[in-house]
Amino acid sequence: MEKTQRDKSYDFIRAFAMILIVVWHFWTTCRSLGTPLALKPLCELTGMQEMLNEGGIGVALFFILSGAVLMTRYRDEIKVGQFFKRRVVRIFIPFWIAFAVFFVISCLLLKSSWSELNNIGVFWSLMGLDLFGGAGLPTFWLVGEWFTTVIIIMYVIFPLLRLLLKKIPVLTTILIVLLFVLNLHFKIATYGDGWFSITNSLLVFWIGMLIGYYKPKFKWGMFYCGIIGMILTLVLLKQINELMFYLPTVLFSTFLFMIMGVINYSNKLTNFLSKYNFEIYLVHHRILIWIIPLMQYSFSSTLKELLLFVIIFWFICCCSKLLNVLVSWLDKFGGWLKVLREKNKNKRKL
Repeated sequence: MEKTQRDKSYDFIRAFAMILIVVWHFWTTCRSLGTPLALKPLCELTGMQEMLNEGGIGVALFFILSGAVLMTRYRDEIKVGQFFKRRVVRIFIPFWIAFAVFFVISCLLLKSSWSELNNIGVFWSLMGLDLFGGAGLPTFWLVGEWFTTVIIIMYVIFPLLRLLLKKIPVLTTILIVLLFVLNLHFKIATYGDGWFSITNSLLVFWIGMLIGYYKPKFKWGMFYCGIIGMILTLVLLKQINELMFYLPTVLFSTFLFMIMGVINYSNKLTNFLSKYNFEIYLVHHRILIWIIPLMQYSFSSTLKELLLFVIIFWFICCCSKLLNVLVSWLDKFGGWLKVLREKNKNKRKL
């Protein structure tokens, strides 16, 4: 049975992680287009971009958060069929609507993708499998990220992971860590220089499950461990990165999550970003790719860059809210159809 009590700290973390990802993709999109920026990401200013970056931390926080939220909700009981149904509706309905809208814009208005059109690629992308484009699978990426593929995999195996956490948590943790270490070396399920990875994501998702399961008992203990761990990670950052790539991101994000887990705070901004976070995730990168080239000649000062980012971010939020409205409308329309079918069945019985 799902728990209805909402943890405000999770809303705060969700909003914070979403901002990190949008900021990171704003910067990387500008860089890929050759647009010079006075603003630099914090990781570059501190010389840590090869060990830690805002995008990697934001994504890791989201995987930890997903595991924590699911384990909190389904700690005592899970109805597997209902669980999968809710996940499919939550992921694919917004995903397909956003994909359809951007597909029309891309093919009809921008007239830029007809030559690239591949029916098989469209199918795989509609299934959310864009991650495997890095392995040679033909895809037609428009919305979302590689994250979609991995979170679908995490949802599919969550009932099994939940059972393992309850029955053999220590052994399962050892096996997941072992998979993480082995795949960093062999890179069987890893793309994007090691940042886009199923096993990396599985590790932080599992850490999130552990936090969600044990947080009620050890909330403040986790907070103090998070502070100590954060300090040690930053002090030993180079040594940790030399020991194992991506490990700094795992440790930093985990300890940051444990620290932020006590922030029982919300406001209009965090509530909005938390409510529409998945919609923002779906549309933000494509909007950045299309809009930034139109504005790149306007980047002439740090203040202008900040102002333009705020404007673009506001536009992304508006599009995300519109997408949510379309999803809600479709959900209501489906409800009406269901009522009509029931009425017709009753009439036939009479």
